[in-house]
Amino acid sequence: MHTCKESPDVSHPLPDTTPRTEIPAAVRDLRERMKDFTINCKPNPDLTRDLQPGFLLPYLLDFDSITYGRWDYWAEAMCEGTLPDYPIPPIDWLHSSDPRTRKMLETALDAIPRHGSWQSMGAWEYFCYLLAWMLWGFGHPGCDAPREPAGCEGASLRLYQVLNICAWMLWPYDYLGDLLAENAYGKGQGFFPTPMPLCCMMASMLMDQGGDMRTQTVCDPAVGTGRFLLAASNYSLRLHGQDIDQMMCQATLVNGYLFAPWMAKPFPFLEAAGLDPGQAEAVSDQVVSQEPPNAAELAGDTGYDTKEASVAAPIRKRRRRGENEGVQGTLF
Repeated sequence: MHTCKESPDVSHPLPDTTPRTEIPAAVRDLRERMKDFTINCKPNPDLTRDLQPGFLLPYLLDFDSITYGRWDYWAEAMCEGTLPDYPIPPIDWLHSSDPRTRKMLETALDAIPRHGSWQSMGAWEYFCYLLAWMLWGFGHPGCDAPREPAGCEGASLRLYQVLNICAWMLWPYDYLGDLLAENAYGKGQGFFPTPMPLCCMMASMLMDQGGDMRTQTVCDPAVGTGRFLLAASNYSLRLHGQDIDQMMCQATLVNGYLFAPWMAKPFPFLEAAGLDPGQAEAVSDQVVSQEPPNAAELAGDTGYDTKEASVAAPIRKRRRRGENEGVQGTLF
């Protein structure tokens, strides 16, 4: 994770926007009420719904409005074209996954194939489907309804009944990173996520210095599932990441929609250059030419992936060049 000192002017800089990460009373109350929430292990096979792009967004916005209020914060900034005069609503990140929420997510993954577990030969196809389905449900630009994997007919409506994004948000954590790492994806693709407490500690050491840090840029050139950026979202509204693995880029976007809207939908008045498609490749190459000191060497055989850019944007997707082109794996 890298922070820089360049930041655009804001109309009303604050004397102190240091976040306070105590659990809001509304969140505490909801956690108590929902601690034994039902996990739907037997979705109705006869349910019919005409799901349209963005169908998940109302659930996301309504629940966020009664918990963290981050989408309201984002909307206020977008409408005004400048930063609100109060701090980023903080999230008290869990240091490990909530067992019941984790079970709900695995049950949702198991609901994709018609028979058996998601942890089969098609495991990552099912995982990719979940991410693509959620991004389509959030109405992310360029994301159409994903094709159901072979042998998974009806997966969309099963996910609709099982996936509980409210519980996911109420117990905030990077569950996607854990699921990928613990199911052999880490060993096969070189993905080993940093523990969440360490991410939070690093974000605090770098950015919890008092004053207004909201326009300081934070960049992770091998973003994985966005864990470092989630930790930094308590301080910064300018979060950037890129990866060579498309599934990682999509996982980061899903985490952004759930927890850090400005990661999935950056502010145009802060990120004019970064949101310009004509400058996307230059911005991506600039990231790997900067810190950490050996980033350029480690990323030397990669280039900006123009073909898959729209699927991952605003997270930057890179690819290997030459004979390795198309090979998946994280940069570092």
